[in-house]
Amino acid sequence: MLNSNILSSDGQPWFSIETSPTHEAGARFFMDHLEECIKRGEKLADGNTIDMGSGRLKLIANKNGSLVVHEPSFLEFPIKWVPGANRTFSHLMLQKKLCAEIGVQPDFSSLIQIGLISQVMLQRLGDFQMDRYAGDGQANSGWTFYEMGKVDASDVTWASLFQICVTYP
Repeated sequence: MLNSNILSSDGQPWFSIETSPTHEAGARFFMDHLEECIKRGEKLADGNTIDMGSGRLKLIANKNGSLVVHEPSFLEFPIKWVPGANRTFSHLMLQKKLCAEIGVQPDFSSLIQIGLISQVMLQRLGDFQMDRYAGDGQANSGWTFYEMGKVDASDVTWASLFQICVTYP
């Protein structure tokens, strides 16, 4: 568990991140980021969300009023928040390494953005293909998901990227 080193002042609650030794460097980087936000005068509060790569973290107050970093469980829809951020740190490292290998800059979508998906795919698992086009920079991520070999634009629906990730872990 990493705890904030910054003195609690001006009503700012303490905050912490549960982490494994494998992800301690990522947790320390994120903790430093949060402490810098506070030093700049930002107020962190219960319920605040922070995008990290394509992941989303949420600050949730514990019984003592301290803020604990939570990430989605990815086991159910809608989002169930669990303490820690190890999965988020793992995904961020993987995404950055993959982008470095193919020589592109990361262009992260948020899990709360939407993508187009075949309605059949939301009902059953199977092989799929995915493509990305320019999104709108807001709700539309630009991602499309279709059954392998079947592109039927008349049988698609919008779904959050989180819902798609839960369906296709």
